[in-house]
Amino acid sequence: MTAYMHILDLAKEVEPRADVILSKTIYQDDQIKAVVFGFGKGQELSEHTAAKSAVLFFVKGEASIGLGGDSEIGLALNGQLTVGPQRVAPISLLAHRYPEVVAMLEVDVNATEGGSLLGRFVLKPFGTQTGTVVEGLSAREAELMARVTDRPRPLRQIAVHAADQRALAALKRKGLIQTGGFTPSDAAHVLGLQDNWPGPAAELAARLMVRRRDMKVGDAARVQAFCREVWSDTVRRSCSVILETAFAAPVAASPLVDAACAGEGQFGLAKISLSPVVPVVAVGGPVRVFYGEVAKRLNCEVVFPPFCDVANAVGAAAGVVAQTIVITVEGDGSGLFRMHGPAGTVTFKSGAAAVAAAEILARDTAMEAVQSLGASHAQVQVSVEKHLLPEAIDDSGLLEAVVRAEAMGRPDAGH
Repeated sequence: MTAYMHILDLAKEVEPRADVILSKTIYQDDQIKAVVFGFGKGQELSEHTAAKSAVLFFVKGEASIGLGGDSEIGLALNGQLTVGPQRVAPISLLAHRYPEVVAMLEVDVNATEGGSLLGRFVLKPFGTQTGTVVEGLSAREAELMARVTDRPRPLRQIAVHAADQRALAALKRKGLIQTGGFTPSDAAHVLGLQDNWPGPAAELAARLMVRRRDMKVGDAARVQAFCREVWSDTVRRSCSVILETAFAAPVAASPLVDAACAGEGQFGLAKISLSPVVPVVAVGGPVRVFYGEVAKRLNCEVVFPPFCDVANAVGAAAGVVAQTIVITVEGDGSGLFRMHGPAGTVTFKSGAAAVAAAEILARDTAMEAVQSLGASHAQVQVSVEKHLLPEAIDDSGLLEAVVRAEAMGRPDAGH
């Protein structure tokens, strides 16, 4: 007979006062741990990373959940859209929580200097307790941390120089700050496809993005076109993720896959149609905004289960094992380059050598991770995003490199 525990009223296990958060472990064994949280009105749990997969079940009341933020929309030097890898709080969400963000965006719209820093914000993670003492920071990190508050401040007032921005990135990796920027959710708000956080903030942020790309103030039509492009590219990336999952292998740079995901329906004089043979289960905060179009482009069935609005825009449920490893390399301008990996930091005297070592480490770590989860015949795709110092022509002027290794494989039948 299987032993079990029956609790008649979970809510009564933790009944907090108005100004506190209570937690109680009600069950734990080698495979599972069940914890009941009780939140007083207005209380928040600070941003953190769970060591294992977690399932949330709401017994009583209402709450808002942020899972990792949204993908930040950026612009490459040629004006093309970039999506991520940095995760940020959507501008419309920040303005909903902190109304002063709208006034700050209006100042940025009228600003003549600031470039890529305009329309971006820095603040402590939602729910951070006031007066929290942070130890183990460098002098520059401590100086920047002192400028960050629990309400948004413009990034251009916090970190202007390259060294400050590197220190800010380090603080974000440590979970001590969060940033806000333009995201696919903001584009969906401008297009009227999403209304979770209504208001003018998303459109103001979109105007800044258009001005940065076109080098002139964009009219309403250009703002709408830009947001439609962001929306379409998010759909394309969602399609690509689904096909990678179906193939159980990275698709890399495939013109056929790109044509299918872009909804073009043909490549040259040939028709293109790529579809998963099983239904796609869509879960995520704005999936209904994007996955109706996904179903059209891939000619597949998309299922929206009850309470599907719980995660991010790009994702799908399927039977594969996947792990992503990110290794960063930072140059300090003195000729030294630090690689930050799972086991700690290693210093190199060559930017090229540091990036090469990061690629090997990321690939090996990702492969080991999926194999430990039971994947067989796994494949790894490695991408490198570099940022060089002004006028630098090679990796000796490396400012930062983000090495991302994505490993995918189908689970062994025996697991």
